[in-house]
Amino acid sequence: MRASKAPRPKKCRVCLELFVPMKPLQVACGISCALIHAKAKQAKARVALEKVERRELRAARQRLKRLREYMQEAQAAFNKFIRLRDRNDPCICCGSYGADEDWLTGGKWDAGHFLSRGSHPELRFDEDNCHKQLKSCNGGSSKYAQKGRTVAEGYRARLIEKIGLERVEALEGPHQARRYSIEELKAIKAQYQGRAREMEKAIAIE
Repeated sequence: MRASKAPRPKKCRVCLELFVPMKPLQVACGISCALIHAKAKQAKARVALEKVERRELRAARQRLKRLREYMQEAQAAFNKFIRLRDRNDPCICCGSYGADEDWLTGGKWDAGHFLSRGSHPELRFDEDNCHKQLKSCNGGSSKYAQKGRTVAEGYRARLIEKIGLERVEALEGPHQARRYSIEELKAIKAQYQGRAREMEKAIAIE
């Protein structure tokens, strides 16, 4: 049998001294250098992991930012449609046209949700849940509100008159949670932009 070759000396990766390795993959000359090398390797791995995590966090933030932007655009298209749909109606809360609110920046009318988008995001784009509303009523305090009745109570009462108790109770009933994807928001935006354009054309020839 041929005698195995004696291992060749290596340079220690820590102290840079030459040593004869006991194992083929040995890179440090002794226990102290091996510990230092292991800690350095762990630190390097931790830095690499943190870099990946930061990159993933930036990507997640960017996706969230894009989602918010598409949500805002879809909401704006939906709200415009609601205001056009209800253009001849008074405020859903108080029944007033708010004649002395014309000075308000951005107009006096909102597309106000019966059940808020925060508490019921699944009803954000439900047409039964959103109606033309004075900004003052949407803000929670209106001088036009019926005496002894809150803005919310006024909204519900007039909503029942408008769409019926059965549909109002359907809004108030339990609903499945809903999350919107970017593609869904793009589709919602396109749908309501198209419906608003058709409505504007109809208004123009009235």
